[in-house]
Formats: sequence, structure tokens, C-alpha cells
Amino acid sequence: MKKKLLIILPLVAVCIVGIVLAVILLPSSNTLPVANDTTTDSKTSQKDSPSETTISSTEKSTQKSTTAKNKKATEKSTQKSTEVVTQKPTQKSTTPRATTSKSTVVPTEKPTTKKTSAPTSPATTVPTEKKTSPLVPTAVAPTEADTIPPDTDDQNLVGFLEENNYSLQTLAEVDCQQIITVSSHDTNLATISLYEKNENGLWKSSGLDTEGFVGSEGVSDESYEGSYKTPYGMYSVGEAFYIDDKPLTNLDIFKVTDKTYWVDDPESKFYNQKVEGFVKDGWNSAEHMIEYYYAYRYGFVINFNMGENKLYDNGVGKGSAIFLHVSYSPTAGCVGVSEDMMVAYLNALDKTKNPYIIIV
Repeated sequence: MKKKLLIILPLVAVCIVGIVLAVILLPSSNTLPVANDTTTDSKTSQKDSPSETTISSTEKSTQKSTTAKNKKATEKSTQKSTEVVTQKPTQKSTTPRATTSKSTVVPTEKPTTKKTSAPTSPATTVPTEKKTSPLVPTAVAPTEADTIPPDTDDQNLVGFLEENNYSLQTLAEVDCQQIITVSSHDTNLATISLYEKNENGLWKSSGLDTEGFVGSEGVSDESYEGSYKTPYGMYSVGEAFYIDDKPLTNLDIFKVTDKTYWVDDPESKFYNQKVEGFVKDGWNSAEHMIEYYYAYRYGFVINFNMGENKLYDNGVGKGSAIFLHVSYSPTAGCVGVSEDMMVAYLNALDKTKNPYIIIV
């Protein structure tokens, strides 16, 4: 009996020591994961459940071992408890390593972020934006194109001249500094404009653009007396005239009276001239200008077919009394505009600028 006790007591002591070690080691390993995040805690709690089950099974095996009557049953239970104890710390040790790696990454990332974000903080970018702001003169510095004066000759005038075989050089050759353009578009209607050379030597529109009229048969370079065609071409501007109130103008001007005639008899030596008073045997036909009261209240002479070089075709004159005057309908061969525009043209024209008119 004593020999049996001597054998059983050491075995019981070994079991007790194993249980104590298991109790001590398992709680110590479970405390490690509970440091940093809830995910690890949940995993730890899930893993703790089997541990408790293991401990309870170990206790049961221990109780059985105390009541067992043979050494083999006790040794088997001891081996199971030892395996459980050795396996659990091994599995738990991987979790603290993962937790440790997380805890070491976080402190290293935060200092790094602060150092890299410092140069691009709002305190440093605000001065940079101000330097490149559009309000800074360098940001809106004039380009090379802006330094060149945008002033050029009026392109409408240039285009009109080129389309009709004229040019600015044509105007320069006759020292013309004012030009009236009449474009009939092959009808008895016309678009009329006035251009003037400014102090910089550039041609600019005077803003006196209007719609008007030409001869009822249009514009032609084959006009003749009584053809109702306005002569085609470029002509100098002659004297201005009026019937009632004298307009403001820098053209030479005369007043139409009941003695003012314009001869349209090609056989008369006074053909296409103004005559004051009746001259015996002077002509067979002439316009008594005052009889054309509404048309000739204001106007100016277009110097066509005048002077010593009058044009004739088989004894028939090429045309006479070609004026720019007041009209609200096609004419007998003149150019017509409204009364307001006629007065405006007279106000603008200046004989010192050698004005011309081009009719096409």
C-alpha cells in the first residue's frame, strides 16, 4: 500500500503543477491583445471561449485522474492538458505581433504626414497665389500685339475700292482726303457713306451712312442726256446750293433763286453750266432750278462732264445737272438722300480736303 502511495502522490503533484501553470499562462497571454483595437478584442474573446472549455475539460480530466486506479489514464490526461497549454500560447503569439505592427506604424505615419504637409499648408500657398494673381501687373502685361496701335484704314472703304478697281493710292493721286461712296448694287437704290482721312493719315468712317437713290435706270458708264442713268465713276465735289436757309458747310455755295438756270442743251455753249438770268439765244433747254423746290432745297454739284472737256456722243451730250440732292425716290440721273442726311453731308464736307464721290 505504501508503495502505491509513493507512486500516486508524485503523479498527483505533477497534475496539480500542470493545472497551476495552465491557469497562470492562459490569462497572461490573453492580456496582450487588449491594447489597441476592438477587432483584436473580438478575436481574443472568440479564442478565449475554447480556452475556458479546455480548462474545464482539463479539470474534469484531473478529477477523473484522481479517481482513476491506473497510471495510464492519469498520464493521458496529463499529456492532453500539456498539449492544450502549449498550443494556445503559440496561436496567441501571432495576434500580439500583428497588434504590435499596427502600433508601430501609426506613430511613424503621423510625424511623416506633418513634415510633408507643412510646405503645402495654406500659410505657404497664400503668398504664392498672390504673386500669380491677375491683379499683379506682370500677369496682365500687354502682349507684343497689344503694343502695336490697332488703328488701320477702314476695311469697308478698302473693300469697296478694291471691288470697283480703285485703291487708296487712287485717292492719294488726286490728294483726296474725303470720299463719298455710292453703291447701287445694280438697282436704283443705293448705300451711301462718307469717309475721311484723319490726322494720322488713316481713312475712317464719318458715321454718315445712309440708304439713298440713283437714277431710275440705275448706274451706267454709258449715260447720256435724258437717259435717267446716273453716271458711273469717280468725280470731284463741286459747289453746294440751297433755296431757303443756308446750311453750314465748308464748300463753296450759292443760293438758288428764280433767276437760276442749269443748261441741259448739248448744242449750247453753256451746256452743263449754271446761268443766272435769261440769256437771249443762249440755250434751247435748261432747268429752272427753283421749280424743283423740294429736290433742290439742299444739294451739291457732282463735277461730271463739265468744263472744256465735255463729252458728246453723236452730237448728244453725256449728261448734265448731275447733283447729290434731297430725294425720297429714284431720280432722273442724280443721287438722292433724305433732307437730314443731305444737310449732314454739307456740314461735314470741306473743300480744303478736296472731296470726291465714287458712284458704282
